[in-house]
Amino acid sequence: MYAITTPNELVQIEQKKAVVSVLIAQRYDQQLLSWVGNCWDQLHSDSGMNWHIVVPVKISAHQLYDGTFTNLAQTTFNTELARWLMSMYGISRKKLPAIVFDDFNEEKRQRFIRLKKFDDAALADVFQSCAELVNRAGDAPFSDRQRASISDSIVDEFNAREIGGVTLHIAKRAASAIPSLLRSSF
Repeated sequence: MYAITTPNELVQIEQKKAVVSVLIAQRYDQQLLSWVGNCWDQLHSDSGMNWHIVVPVKISAHQLYDGTFTNLAQTTFNTELARWLMSMYGISRKKLPAIVFDDFNEEKRQRFIRLKKFDDAALADVFQSCAELVNRAGDAPFSDRQRASISDSIVDEFNAREIGGVTLHIAKRAASAIPSLLRSSF
């Protein structure tokens, strides 16, 4: 995991040729920011050198680090840098919070996973699943094509999960409506 204070630091992280994700949120997203701050070491351990999770902050990581990043939600999350990144990626406030998988291809729109309405267990599942998918791809450095392919695979996996969940929800409602429909049609 990387704490960045300027957009230039994101460019430096690109040089490492790992899969890069940028956490974009608002100060309103207290649960997510607290969770990320409290789980920073575990997230860093799970993501390893193959996946770099980037978080916009006001002060450098060296100044922040006290064993955890517990004050991330209260004071150190950089909402102005997050807003700048949101604009750069073309993500509306309605889509936040999100984790953007940046493959550093300026010619295409970067893809992201929405983190809205996730409880702690669901957030853990998202980040652990992403780490597993990246680590399954092998060890960095990745070529630009590999990095894009891995990022796309992760986002596709989560979109399929989301669509599957919506389909399942609709199917449950349809199943419970069938007896009522049958009774009313006779």
